Amino acid sequence: MSNIEIKIATLDDVDDITQINQMTSKLHETKLPNYFKQLKQDSGKSFLENAIKSEWSEVFIAKNKHETIGYLVLFLQDHPKESFVYDEFGYIGSLGVKEEYQRQGIATLLIQKAEEYLINRGIYAMDLDVFMFNNKAFNLYQKLGYEEIKRNLRKILK
Repeated sequence: MSNIEIKIATLDDVDDITQINQMTSKLHETKLPNYFKQLKQDSGKSFLENAIKSEWSEVFIAKNKHETIGYLVLFLQDHPKESFVYDEFGYIGSLGVKEEYQRQGIATLLIQKAEEYLINRGIYAMDLDVFMFNNKAFNLYQKLGYEEIKRNLRKILK
């Protein structure tokens, strides 16, 4: 897709990103109803606004001409210097691509832009979480060189 442009989001992009986030969140709500709440209209909008405004995060969008077709929220985080090789790292907090544009390399472009952004800041590690049901995303991350290094377990206490 040669018409795709990856750029940093502004507050003007929040409504478009929120719509994509709501579409992609439906999968999570369906697969893990005991974990995810059903999103309300404009849910996540303040999260995205805060991510765009924060000095500790960056939001990237993919545009096809004038249409926003994907987004990635990148957080800048750190570990104690004495315990970890890479004390500073990026963390993908959210990633979504409109369904009709999936499997066309958009997520890959967004991830590569986030990686480039981190490298330019002298940060050489990026983490992300992927839910067990999301094989499509897991396979993409592995294809891009991401390795499984831990597992997160949960028990609902009632």
